[in-house]
Amino acid sequence: DKWRPLTVSLGIGTNVVQKHEVISTSNNTMPYNLNASVAYHFGKLSGVRLGLQYISLPASENTRFIDYNMTVPEFGYAPVKRQGVWHHNYYLGTASLAYVLNMTNAMAGYRPGRLFELEAFLGPSIAYTFGETGSLDERISLMEGHEARVAKKIKQKLYPAVSGGAILSARLSQRMGVTFTPQIHLIPTLTLPTLLEGYPRFIETFDLGVYYKF
Repeated sequence: DKWRPLTVSLGIGTNVVQKHEVISTSNNTMPYNLNASVAYHFGKLSGVRLGLQYISLPASENTRFIDYNMTVPEFGYAPVKRQGVWHHNYYLGTASLAYVLNMTNAMAGYRPGRLFELEAFLGPSIAYTFGETGSLDERISLMEGHEARVAKKIKQKLYPAVSGGAILSARLSQRMGVTFTPQIHLIPTLTLPTLLEGYPRFIETFDLGVYYKF
């Protein structure tokens, strides 16, 4: 069973983030994330991991929105500011470069063909807000020919972060296997309405995936 130092992984999952919602909504959007990583192991214990993750974060809040009358373009659609429940969907990306420690080999020694392995990783990262989409709660009515838009959207911006987590892998063949990866992104300067408003500001992600060893 040849030892292979390079591993490529792909995964999909969900996430958990502290929310400050205190209202009842009709929003049933599920949070999700996609991830990809490349890890290179210098030896049987340590290596480096480049990880990329795309995260969707739904949240609802009672906020200002603008009611546009789309039937009167000659008057700039006659915008009127209103208040109501808005369903946000924020989109965030992270890129991290982490040190990897093979916990299984560290505690029990290297053994070719082992079925399960556990690794831990930690390192600096960056987070980027791609923007948001959203909609007005279905229980709030608009007149025919009107359109609602949130008054203030989040900006596209880079934020410093720290990312860490664990990788539990199960071997299916000499080269392939499946993974479960819980991960935490600490993003101290990022604020999202109803999300990441207190301290510490972090996102927990949980992904199932597959790997291939070269």
